[in-house]
Amino acid sequence: MFSKTRRALITFLLACAALASGEALAKVGLEYLSKAEQKQVWTSTRNIARIDAILSACNRKTNIDRRIVAAVSPCLKPNTIGALRSYWRKQKAKYAKELPQLDCNNDYMKKEINKAVRQFNQLVSEVRDNCRRCIFC
Repeated sequence: MFSKTRRALITFLLACAALASGEALAKVGLEYLSKAEQKQVWTSTRNIARIDAILSACNRKTNIDRRIVAAVSPCLKPNTIGALRSYWRKQKAKYAKELPQLDCNNDYMKKEINKAVRQFNQLVSEVRDNCRRCIFC
């Protein structure tokens, strides 16, 4: 479910390691990515918002936005974080309004909800670890 999403976010965070800059404590923004990579970041953000809207509708609060922001704050420029977070909030609100009535208590949904929560937790962990590995962030 998150393979493309995870790959895009990790690619974004690893962009700092790929930059040939000798500056200490640098932070990166979307401008360091190609147009295709930027598009993937926005798509990934939208997909995470969609899944989080479903989880919220089923009373599973993930706090994914705050957790991701805490994980990327050392690596990303504040305006980049703000833009992504704003977009995520708008997309989540949009999807929350569009959701049909969900039966969150059937076995299939319970399994999928738990799977999504595990994947969110893994995503946050991977993002945090990659940001910590940044050589000049």
